[in-house]
Amino acid sequence: MALTEWPDKQPRHGSHLHARNTRKVLQKFAPHKAVRTLQLLLEKNAPLDALYTLAMQFSWPEMEITTAPPWMPPHWGEMLRSFYEASRLRDWWQHEDAIWEKGIAEASKVFRDDGFPAFLRPFLGPAADNLHFFPNVSYPTNLGVGVQRGDDYYCIAPPPLAWGDSPPWPFDEDLAYMYRTVMAVYTRLLLRQHAAEVKAASQKPIPVNEEFRVKHPEWEAQFTSLFVAGTVAIYLEDHGHDKDAKAHVLMEQKAHGMAMLPGVIHVLRRYLSEHENGRYQTIVDFLPVFPNQLRVAKRIVNL
Repeated sequence: MALTEWPDKQPRHGSHLHARNTRKVLQKFAPHKAVRTLQLLLEKNAPLDALYTLAMQFSWPEMEITTAPPWMPPHWGEMLRSFYEASRLRDWWQHEDAIWEKGIAEASKVFRDDGFPAFLRPFLGPAADNLHFFPNVSYPTNLGVGVQRGDDYYCIAPPPLAWGDSPPWPFDEDLAYMYRTVMAVYTRLLLRQHAAEVKAASQKPIPVNEEFRVKHPEWEAQFTSLFVAGTVAIYLEDHGHDKDAKAHVLMEQKAHGMAMLPGVIHVLRRYLSEHENGRYQTIVDFLPVFPNQLRVAKRIVNL
């Protein structure tokens, strides 16, 4: 991915030094068939979640796969193994190991206890106990990728972006970003498993303003954005990060057109109460009533 056109087509931002150096070190291998094949997949809009899921199905370092998806290019594993050996990527990774370890140490400070998984259980159910976070200082540099393997869910995410060309912040520098990124990935994976329920719930429009609808025209994207922003605010509030919670809510309202966020928080706190009383098992059960409850909550919060 470092050698494809993908990095150059992303919104301008300062990428991690390791990512930039990886492009420089490997640049002479850009014509390799593995790179050209990946470029073709990206041009066909292959989802990054699917590409990373496929990558984690290969054996390592043989790059063999038991059951390949029908869209996988022929001999893809052989191409990747050839690239790995020709580029001596193993030597580069060993040289940069301290940078990856630093990312792990920073991320561990954010997820150092059971607080976050315990918070997610009422929303995600048993899946909350099988969540894994991988700090990523390579590509993609500006978004999290989600992978599911059996009952395990993986979030592969970059550090928080800084302004302009400045290098990213450490993983433990922006709590709201970390929780928001993880929640977005896990919610996406969860809803993907319940496509029928999402389709049925989407028959009832969510009461969002025009600015927000333009940014998120699809029902699922609207729900995911609101749900993620609301749960992050609640988690920060309930775990002693009041300043971070207020800053998060303000940023979502001002920068992302989420004027209805206070109403979303009200609805999700009601969900937690009703979940505790046994009415709902996971947030999927709540999808059909979410639009109506948000419509009511908007009037209550605005009084």
